[in-house]
Amino acid sequence: MRKQYSGIDIAKMICAIMVIAIHTQPFIRYVWLDRGAGVITRLAVPFFFVTTGFFLDFSETKKVKMCILRLLVLYAIWTIIYLPFSSLSIRKLLLTGVIGHLWYIPAAIVAVLLTYLVGQPKRSIVISGVLLLIGTLASTYQPLCSGIALGGTVVSDLFSTIGTRNGLFYGFFYVSLGTYIASERQNDRNWIGLLIVGIALLALESSIGVLALHTTSTILWLTTPIPVFALFMLAKRSNVNYNTIRIRKLSSMMYFSHCLWIIALKALGIEEGFILFVGVTVATIIFSYGVVRLSEKNKLFAWLF
Repeated sequence: MRKQYSGIDIAKMICAIMVIAIHTQPFIRYVWLDRGAGVITRLAVPFFFVTTGFFLDFSETKKVKMCILRLLVLYAIWTIIYLPFSSLSIRKLLLTGVIGHLWYIPAAIVAVLLTYLVGQPKRSIVISGVLLLIGTLASTYQPLCSGIALGGTVVSDLFSTIGTRNGLFYGFFYVSLGTYIASERQNDRNWIGLLIVGIALLALESSIGVLALHTTSTILWLTTPIPVFALFMLAKRSNVNYNTIRIRKLSSMMYFSHCLWIIALKALGIEEGFILFVGVTVATIIFSYGVVRLSEKNKLFAWLF
């Protein structure tokens, strides 16, 4: 049975709310608040990837296969659910998902598979780190690198087709980071201090990227691993005397279902902003909690998260 890490479960819940903030832009009318919140929310999805790598035992092939199978089933179910609100294409099915946030599932599948194939955690960190660097240069720092003809149009066409927000250039590193944390003993240190320093560096880097380089891609940043690592270690060591299994399930259900409520509230005329954020968050929590409770009586509902 999996050891209880209540701090990680609670952090995942907070990260799920951050993802809602990414898609609803609660401070869109207040530029500095929006930029500040945007920096912090960049920790959310990497945290989910790290969690996957931390808890999955890559030494057991059967468990890796079961993880990938479950992700495939999740992907199929939520693709069907969201299909009426979008269109289907080969590129969407393989890379981006039929709706924005579903890109995470194929990315997680690729990241888990690559981490398993590489095997040794330290080697995986190095290889995936190089790929993260390449992906960041090709997206966030594309305005700076556009004058360097590395591969010319062939490379440019490749990145425009597969993108960088995927399992190869994004998820692979953070899943590998999770396996590294699980396999290596980390000395106790001031994780809160490191988190603050990491967020400050991320804020500085993103400010340079947006204001000086005029980048339009703000997903991959070179400094993100620092605060993500610190946040995960802080969560790992911050446990409470409370069973958080339901919170863990709730955070996953919130991630997958929140776009349904964005669609519903926008249909009622509520656009991006704080009201949309609050409305979607409250509706998503209530709906997700209901599904989690139903799953405790009927296991079929558990396939939704």
